Amino acid sequence: MRILYRGSLARLEACAAHGFNSFVYLAGPAFILIACALVSLVAYIYFTVNIPYLYPTTSDGDSWTTSTARGASLVWAVYLLVCIAFHYYMAVTVDPGRVPDEWGRGEEEDSMQADDGLLFEALPNDGGGVHSAAAAYEPPISRQRICKKCRRAKPDRAHHCSVCKRCILKMDHHCPWIHNCVGHNNHRYFYLFLIYMFTGCLYYCVVSIRMFRQEILNNGQYKWPHEQARMGFVFSFILAVAMALAMGGFLTWHTWLVATAQTTIEYYNNQVARMVARTTGEVSYDKTKRGSVRKVQTPSLRTRDGGVVGLIF
Repeated sequence: MRILYRGSLARLEACAAHGFNSFVYLAGPAFILIACALVSLVAYIYFTVNIPYLYPTTSDGDSWTTSTARGASLVWAVYLLVCIAFHYYMAVTVDPGRVPDEWGRGEEEDSMQADDGLLFEALPNDGGGVHSAAAAYEPPISRQRICKKCRRAKPDRAHHCSVCKRCILKMDHHCPWIHNCVGHNNHRYFYLFLIYMFTGCLYYCVVSIRMFRQEILNNGQYKWPHEQARMGFVFSFILAVAMALAMGGFLTWHTWLVATAQTTIEYYNNQVARMVARTTGEVSYDKTKRGSVRKVQTPSLRTRDGGVVGLIF
């Protein structure tokens, strides 16, 4: 009876996970539209409400200082918007990294099951023969990991995404806000998007705090163009504060991962490995090397000699 209960519970959990993953995938385009709409709203409020309030036009004309400050603010805001839009677009559209089709699919009868649920198949040696499983640890033997879900070759640091239904090279996580996985090819764009998005939200909060305090909290005498402008400003300010906090947290987390050359998945796997090692008294080993910033920083920007170029801001 207990076995039947556990089997039913496992099937129920599998169905719930499948339903959730399907929802995340189908709702991806809606998340993108929501993100674009919110950013566009904040930008619209900044140009139509914040700028006229910060740099009002007088009947005598604008002074050189006011004109220069207004121009610099507009240029800086447009620069941030362009950077946010570009890196968001690239994070959404760039394939995170898939296993090439020419690598083929693994055949179950030619493979052996590993302890971690991955399949390993023997690779042919230089002479055209196939090494046995018993000799798999002897050079020049090599073994290729095969994903048990999509039955494709699974390189190191690749993981199977349950939402995209395929293996992703150097997968960090699946982000519903970009309707895409963050992986080898688009990790750089995602990280830079976090930087510019956090900078933009923080900038909006800084330039809006005085206006929010005087005109909203203290009921100032500012003549709003219309009531919708006032409501839009309040909503935009609260949204910018919330997003600055959220983006700041994400940016801090991913900066630490970049500095330690880990992905999010690898971090949690390493944590589990450490716990198991402490329990069994063994020495844990991380597959990534701490301090190798360049491994994750710019995976899509490499020089001809194989070196990695630093981040371009």
